[in-house]
Amino acid sequence: MIEAEKAGSTTMTVTRMCRLLGVDRRRFYEWRARQSAGPSARQQRDADLTVQIAAFHAASDGTYGAPRIRACQDFCVSGLVSV
Repeated sequence: MIEAEKAGSTTMTVTRMCRLLGVDRRRFYEWRARQSAGPSARQQRDADLTVQIAAFHAASDGTYGAPRIRACQDFCVSGLVSV
């Protein structure tokens, strides 16, 4: 919202918008820097895991749900089972 207001023709400054929204200006700039940096390592791992879970679910013809997929992942990580 602040970026949209900043891009448009408005008389509000980032400082004023932050004050009205109850956001610390420094935190806004930190957030903006994180957003422009791209996905974090955690977000990338989560996206990769989502792809793996979807593939495993499809490979089981949709019969394996979250508990079985999680259990299989634990065994695969420990090396007891290979998929």
